[in-house]
Amino acid sequence: RRRLVKYTPPESEEHIVNFQNDPTELLNESVYMEMEELITSIHYLGVVNLGHYGGAGMYRFETTYLYEDKTPMELYTSEEYDYFVERNDSIFFLKKHATNTEYYETNLVVPDPGFVLDKSDLLTKASAFLVDETTEFPQLKFNKTEEVGSMQLELIAKLSDHNPYAFSPIGDTEFQVMKRDDDGSINKMLLDGTRLVYRYSFRESKLTGVPGSLSDYEFFTTRGCWGGAVDLAAVQEINPSEMTAIGTLDGQDIYSFTDLNHPILKDEYATYKSGLEESGVLEYDDSYRLMSYDEFLEKKMIFYWQDAFGRFVRFIHSDLLPPANCEPIVYFYPEKEQEINFRLDEKIALLGSYPRYQAGWKLMVDPNGNLLDAKSGALDHRIFWEGLSGLLPRLTAGHVIAREEIDDFLSVRLSVLGLNEFEIVEFKEAWLETLREDPYCFIGFYDQEVIDRYAPLHFEPEPETIIRVLMDYQGLNEWKEVATPVRQPTPERNGFTVVEWGGLKR
Repeated sequence: RRRLVKYTPPESEEHIVNFQNDPTELLNESVYMEMEELITSIHYLGVVNLGHYGGAGMYRFETTYLYEDKTPMELYTSEEYDYFVERNDSIFFLKKHATNTEYYETNLVVPDPGFVLDKSDLLTKASAFLVDETTEFPQLKFNKTEEVGSMQLELIAKLSDHNPYAFSPIGDTEFQVMKRDDDGSINKMLLDGTRLVYRYSFRESKLTGVPGSLSDYEFFTTRGCWGGAVDLAAVQEINPSEMTAIGTLDGQDIYSFTDLNHPILKDEYATYKSGLEESGVLEYDDSYRLMSYDEFLEKKMIFYWQDAFGRFVRFIHSDLLPPANCEPIVYFYPEKEQEINFRLDEKIALLGSYPRYQAGWKLMVDPNGNLLDAKSGALDHRIFWEGLSGLLPRLTAGHVIAREEIDDFLSVRLSVLGLNEFEIVEFKEAWLETLREDPYCFIGFYDQEVIDRYAPLHFEPEPETIIRVLMDYQGLNEWKEVATPVRQPTPERNGFTVVEWGGLKR
């Protein structure tokens, strides 16, 4: 690690950079970790031509996390940025323009990881590393919120994939959209070769003309775990002449199709119907009921809103979206060391896994649960996976627990469901923070018969005991009364035992 020194620059009114049209890439290096790849890059941006850094070179470096399949950790996850100027072989880090970056007085922890120092000639040859805590460059500043007419936008990411040929302006505004495969994002291009990504903000919005509230609807397409999404807004090509106003969103009209048998409505209902039927829950419990098409129309499960740019955005009720089966963790407890083959059913659309899923896992497991994945060589004590598997209606029976009591509740309830002390600790590590986000939380657990139909698992050899725990939850601002679930006997662990726990993210 290189020694870091705080630097107080002389006062200067402004600092202006003469940016190149295209940043020059000086470094692009990768480090592979358990489940992701970390990419670090450095770009030369141009020359400072005004201010006390006049004549210095301006640089940007960023880090990006990718999954094994080279997709971002989440849709439009912000990269971590830092900017620095280089003058007389000294590097001046600009703290005012750093994101998610820490500096310590005695050690240089940026760039991080430290291997970048060894890979970059620019940094290796530097005679001094200094942190400038005060200087700002106006050309690098941007707004985290924007207003376009009566429309509110919020910044969700800053990205370095600015390709001017892939975007087109929206009317006479400074915003741009993608020309192909529109993801619903609203973009603004910056001089340093980055772009800002905005989405609609509806935090204080009021909805009229439909049952329920705006929180019951999503305006982006099918999502994964922890907030990931296919797009930022489900923008669709709609003929305005086919639409009828049915209510308002913040005083602006919302629409549905005049023709109640419009093909788009029929297709949306068919997707909902097949998703619920394929989950298998209708065959298990009469309380899970398929909504009729007339009910679908009456409940206004889908409506459209036209933004300030004239684009139609689909709002869809969350009950029509398949929940993500998040962070299922699987433990194996054989009676002797043995080979175990484990795979997910074909109906499960995998979102992520560790070790990497390769048509299943081939494991060598000892009686303490320690496992070796033969295909990847990974050593661990559990298997992680998450994915989608059709629609699963919300639980109505469960418990409403105050934030401060959730920890104790889980200790008791998970033990009754069959988890041991170690498994309960790991469950809490994964879920406790999420469950405590609101003053109260509804927490329920599906019967194992429902789980087996919803997300079947396959083992060779077959376990003598399988314990599966799947949680449904919903944050609440106040306590409410709910039905009490039927108590099931605590399962006994006999012979070769497999244990799985997870939760649904809606």
